[in-house]
Amino acid sequence: MVGDGPARGEVVAALDALGPRRVADAGERNPDAMPALYAAADIVAWPAINEAYGLALLEAQAAGTPVVAGRVRGVVDIVVDGETGFLTPPGDDAAFAEQLRALLADPSLRARLGANAADRIARDHGMAAASATLAVALAVARTAR
Repeated sequence: MVGDGPARGEVVAALDALGPRRVADAGERNPDAMPALYAAADIVAWPAINEAYGLALLEAQAAGTPVVAGRVRGVVDIVVDGETGFLTPPGDDAAFAEQLRALLADPSLRARLGANAADRIARDHGMAAASATLAVALAVARTAR
């Protein structure tokens, strides 16, 4: 777990109930530390309530880490349900927990989804993809003049 905030004590207590060594508490970290933390994680869990896009999910998948997230707005453009992670209905705690359990119980599933995630992010959201999108936009702009 990475982060801090007013509910941290409650979150730590809830995660401690899972048993020793199930969740490591890294506390608040500098953004520069995040790529290594994402790569070291088994899963990134993000309910994505009112999430417009989900940059953390993009970064996690780029590091090869599968995610469980809420099926909201821009998150569906980043996470491919069943391919790079799992999406659950917003506010459906039972579905969210079930997808987390599925990933925790199956290392090969985590590895497969993580590899898919890294490949997809590199292909669809990397510099080459951004460059191609920009080239198309510039070509359209030139012809519109």
